[in-house]
Amino acid sequence: MSYQIATPPGEKCGLPAFLTRVTEEELLTLKEMIEAGKIQAAVDKVYSFEQVAEAHRRVETEQRLGTVILRPRSTADPVLM
Repeated sequence: MSYQIATPPGEKCGLPAFLTRVTEEELLTLKEMIEAGKIQAAVDKVYSFEQVAEAHRRVETEQRLGTVILRPRSTADPVLM
């Protein structure tokens, strides 16, 4: 199997130089490690929906030390029109 990516001349495609296939066994091992607490997500900060602009700025600065999470409003919150 081969992969071809069409990009304009001189532009990088943003993909790694190689593609990897993950086996079911590897995924099950990863699942077990997550469930055992051996692997945890690195969360930089959690922002409320109202702080979306601040969260976006945080992502753009590249100063974060993990994932930036945007927490949606609960279904009890009023919808803004």
